[in-house]
Amino acid sequence: MPLISIILPLYNGGKFIEETLLSIGQQSFSDVELIVIDDGSTDNSIEKIQRIKTSVSGPVLKNLKIISKENGGVASARNRGIKEANGKWLAFIDQDDIWLPQKLGMQIEAVKGTNASFCYTAFLRFYADGREVIKQNGSADREKSLRSLFSGKLFIPPSTVLVKKEVAEIEGGFNSDFIPSDEWDFFLTILEKYELVYCPEILAKFRSHPTSTAKKQKRKIFEVQLEVINNHTDIAKGIGVYKELKKRKANVLWHIGNECEAEGDKKSARDYYLKAIKNNPTRIKLIASLGRVLI
Repeated sequence: MPLISIILPLYNGGKFIEETLLSIGQQSFSDVELIVIDDGSTDNSIEKIQRIKTSVSGPVLKNLKIISKENGGVASARNRGIKEANGKWLAFIDQDDIWLPQKLGMQIEAVKGTNASFCYTAFLRFYADGREVIKQNGSADREKSLRSLFSGKLFIPPSTVLVKKEVAEIEGGFNSDFIPSDEWDFFLTILEKYELVYCPEILAKFRSHPTSTAKKQKRKIFEVQLEVINNHTDIAKGIGVYKELKKRKANVLWHIGNECEAEGDKKSARDYYLKAIKNNPTRIKLIASLGRVLI
């Protein structure tokens, strides 16, 4: 049985999948299996994967299996990967991200001899125009990581994560109802209950794409974030990070109010701004926004 199961959700990822697969194949740690969950791709992704598998030497890509399913979204694809995995540990990688060669090896060394069930690393965010931003603001202190994750100061891409399969199963994996905040919800759940290890080395590259989110989609994104916040409120109170969560909630409520205001719905905007102020009464921006819709 492999020590690590690598889970790669795939949907029409032909543009970048070769680069991603090659970075997996170059891992110095090879006691792994690679599970590609094809979420109903209609492009040439699978053909590219098969070609790379047969043309690249080394044990990592040789131990690759592809599982096809009907399109259900990235959360359902990751959950299928969790179900199919044979390893003690799970490593997620998105179809357009890149691992440095020592990524898995350093994480396994980091968790060895600890009680940790979760490990994440520093990463480099890179853009199509060549810009790169280093993200090393994680912490080995679980409470500090949790505070930062609640407040929004910390972003954990799935491609930086190593988590015990047993823990992922116990906690139910990724919640499809919370897309696109399902990752945030899942990682909050893990950090609320389990010990972690943080690797400050840059071991992954996260590809950032330009977005053109429609107004209704933006509002939906913030509404889902609000659901996640409400889902974690009781636990946040119990572990002493409710203050950070309230600030994040105020910001999300403000964004929803802002979208309502842009749609011309002043009544709803006013309601959301009032709720935002209730959660963070000292934030001047929130009070100023309320003033606009009272005129």
